[in-house]
Order: sequence, then structure tokens, then C-alpha cells
Amino acid sequence: MILAGQDIASTYGVSGFPTLYIFAHDKKQPKKYKGGRDPQNMIQALMDAIVETIQKRGSGAAGTSSSGPSKVVQLNGTNFQTKVLDNPLVSLVAFGAYLFGKPPTK
Repeated sequence: MILAGQDIASTYGVSGFPTLYIFAHDKKQPKKYKGGRDPQNMIQALMDAIVETIQKRGSGAAGTSSSGPSKVVQLNGTNFQTKVLDNPLVSLVAFGAYLFGKPPTK
């Protein structure tokens, strides 16, 4: 999952939080996630996007997968292009509001 900042959220018309988008095959037309907020529904939506991406790329095979923990990345206007739009992998982007208007500290 990737956390996006307010500068990116406005680009996609996000006005409520949390809002989730799946950036898969067509990075210029991400799909707004409207399913349940439980892990099972979110994973199924990601799996569907992965299958669709593979089919559209014409490979017909799942290819290789990496093992290891998921990575959460803080996005901003500087890294959004490389981390999401230029990334060949499927990305789930969560647009969220900071509590009390302050970004989280590392």
C-alpha cells in the first residue's frame, strides 16, 4: 500500500478520506476501489487487477513474484511518478487525512 499526500489527492479529485485507487494496467486511468474495507475484499480487488494487467499485457502467465513483507511508501509530488505511474507493478494508493492536520513522523 502506498500513502499519497494531499497534492496528489487533488489530482484525482479525492475529497473524502480514506479513498483508495488501484493503479494497474492503465496508470493514467486508475480504478477507484469501492469494495469492503476488510483485507479479504481489498486483496481480491488487487488480485483481479493483477489478472487483468497480465491479460492485457498478453503474457497469459503469472510470472514471478517476490517474497517478503509489503512496503508502505509515503508519496508526494516528487516521487509519485516513479513509485506509481512508472512502476510496472500494480499499486494500491490510499489517500488519507492526517490527524490534527499534521503529517506522521518517522
